[in-house]
Amino acid sequence: NRPELTRPAPLPSFYEIISSDEDTTLKTIVQITTGITSIVEKVQHFLNYWEKKYKHMWDQDKEAYIRRYEKARKPLSAFDADISKYLELQDEVLSEDSSTNMRFLHVDCAPLKQALVGHCEAWVA
Repeated sequence: NRPELTRPAPLPSFYEIISSDEDTTLKTIVQITTGITSIVEKVQHFLNYWEKKYKHMWDQDKEAYIRRYEKARKPLSAFDADISKYLELQDEVLSEDSSTNMRFLHVDCAPLKQALVGHCEAWVA
């Protein structure tokens, strides 16, 4: 004869655990809200950094710029200088950190960097 195996009682669900302790749940909600509020300024500063430094790359109408460039009949040296400027910008973008942590928030900048490099390549092409 084999002894009967008894199954342990099922564990309570997450909802059952937190709903039974309103005080702890409320404190946790306040801590989460405080944490989010505390990083808003840091996140805004971070976004402003990228926007101030690189917005001109995605905000400028490339086709209109090229049309104006053609009409201006600038010397070849000016054209070469502009290409060099965008190659330098591309290197600058690539040297930026690909990610950063702000307390509990991890910001992945790799897609942004990839898009900015794409803009540089479009200007050079």
